[in-house]
Amino acid sequence: MVGKNTTWKSQFILVSITKIKGITMKKVLLFTFLGCISLLHGQRLPYPFLYHVTSRCNVTYSKINELYNYNYIVINDTTNKGTITEIDLDISRGPISVNYDTLGLTFYSKLSELYFRRYYPRLVNRIVPVGFPTFPKKGWFAIVGNNPETGILTDSLGIVPGQTVNRIILTSKALPGIRNIRFVPDFWDDYYFQYDDTTNTDDIDSVRHVINYYGNTVGPTAPPINFIPTVWCGTLTNYTTQSRSLGWIKDDATENKYLSYFASAKTKLLQQDNVGARNVLLQVLKDIDIDSTANLTNEAYALICYNTKYLLAHFGFNGGR
Repeated sequence: MVGKNTTWKSQFILVSITKIKGITMKKVLLFTFLGCISLLHGQRLPYPFLYHVTSRCNVTYSKINELYNYNYIVINDTTNKGTITEIDLDISRGPISVNYDTLGLTFYSKLSELYFRRYYPRLVNRIVPVGFPTFPKKGWFAIVGNNPETGILTDSLGIVPGQTVNRIILTSKALPGIRNIRFVPDFWDDYYFQYDDTTNTDDIDSVRHVINYYGNTVGPTAPPINFIPTVWCGTLTNYTTQSRSLGWIKDDATENKYLSYFASAKTKLLQQDNVGARNVLLQVLKDIDIDSTANLTNEAYALICYNTKYLLAHFGFNGGR
């Protein structure tokens, strides 16, 4: 049996080596290790690995219903072996954060709303409430379960390698923040494993974990109940630094400019110069409109824009939100 799969094994290891750029060596070694495990089970086909998935998020705000609209685009890379059938987005909420209501949330399908209404009461203290008014097509739906995340399930066709899907729209009253996102391929245990008394479930669980793709995006995040403006300047600083590391801010000069703005605003707040701090933050809003054309992605724009406006609102200035 091993002899029949020797060619596949060599191809698997070669693919793993060629993917070193962009993934960690630890993951490469685990890919190879799992490939060897599959040989012991007589597996001839490669597991449906997701080597790279691109996700983008554009955020807008509706003054009419006071909701943020998160519009996601997902691209399943042509190098991937799996079809994406599930997208899991972290919507967890801390115990000392704002507890938003569900007024105004709408759902694309009755099934999605049914799952939300059924599970939300038991998760009310753990998640940010979200709605899903738009999906790419019929057959998609969203669920919340025992974990503080929302699962977006595709139709039976999924998102195949090379395919781009847009109009995955989520709505919430919560501000944009940096969130974890997980893409899960179509994976049926019985297809890849022959269950018997010797089957190692740890091997199967390891495969389930490593074939996924993990990344970051922008999603609804609840701010603290006890809002402290100087601390929020630190939040804006953190969003700026992370945006640069994630490639959402294109160059160091742009990053340093916003870091300087938020450091200046914090200093003025500590000096009780609210007018001076407000002027600095208003300049931030002017600059992001200019920088959004080339130096900031939609994700960085959303993080800096809406969270700066949230800070300005505490000075009695709406900022247009």
